Amino acid sequence: MGDREVSSNLQPEALRGLKLLYTDVEISNAVFRIARDIMRDTPPGGDVVLIPVLVGALPFAMDLLAVLDAFEPGRTSLFPIDARSYGDEQEPHEVVLSPENRLRTALTPNTLAVIVEDIVDSGYTASKVISYVHDQHPVPTQLQLATLIAKQPNRKAIVHIDYVGFTLIEDYWVVGYGLDDKQRLRGLLCIYRKDPHASS
Repeated sequence: MGDREVSSNLQPEALRGLKLLYTDVEISNAVFRIARDIMRDTPPGGDVVLIPVLVGALPFAMDLLAVLDAFEPGRTSLFPIDARSYGDEQEPHEVVLSPENRLRTALTPNTLAVIVEDIVDSGYTASKVISYVHDQHPVPTQLQLATLIAKQPNRKAIVHIDYVGFTLIEDYWVVGYGLDDKQRLRGLLCIYRKDPHASS
């Protein structure tokens, strides 16, 4: 039985407290659309560097990489950055980065660099990563931000998002496809919202 069959055959009790938000098909369509737009924006003869923010953006980034390599094999590379928030979950006091040391050599003047987020909520992490790449690596022709979900209600930092999979106007806590609840549920192939009225 394949992974998608496992996902579709999950028993209701396995998903207690969760409500389906985006199916795996909807996610795949969003990934394809964003990958197509990235290829459109890539400089002629240039390369694409994906910079996923660990850990949540990794499934999204890997699927983007697969589609981009299907379009033009070998043109895209991937260099993750580890960003951790400290302080209150909604308003972190500090975002600490553990950058990929080889990133500097990958960013050439003919590069399209794309920071990849699973979700942009407050915008603090995305803003910090954008500033880091701008300050430390000023050579990319373009620096763009892609997020699977742009969540609007809690936005605190002003960030421009170039590629958006889904726009979420409700203040849901979402899990699956890399998104977690206390480091759990990242592996679900679909994205769910937590029911605030369900017992944990």
